Amino acid sequence: MGEGHVAEAEPAAERAVALASLTDSRVSHFEAILASSLTKVQSGKAFDALRDLQTMLAASRKMGFRSYEYQALLVIGEIELHSGTPTKGRARLAQLERNARARGFGLIALKAASAMKSGAPRT
Repeated sequence: MGEGHVAEAEPAAERAVALASLTDSRVSHFEAILASSLTKVQSGKAFDALRDLQTMLAASRKMGFRSYEYQALLVIGEIELHSGTPTKGRARLAQLERNARARGFGLIALKAASAMKSGAPRT
């Protein structure tokens, strides 16, 4: 995402989070948080993204939304990999790959493995 696009995407993503929080749909809320977190990372606000993702992670675990739990862990691992804690990020992604594969979340397992190999963040 180009820098100009990040500047446009960030307020839109924040608005999506705000609107999703007004509904009873946890899925909409989780999707909005994921999108918002990616725009925050792109705009240099990794700490804010991690905070939001940790909150999402706790909620998704509590509610049994394993897919969103794994998606949050994937983005957290990617952020850690690229923001000063690469060892922690690799360990998180390796554990996620094993757990996701064992529980039938093949795509997330592949994304975790790819992130560890490429070292490049998603955009």
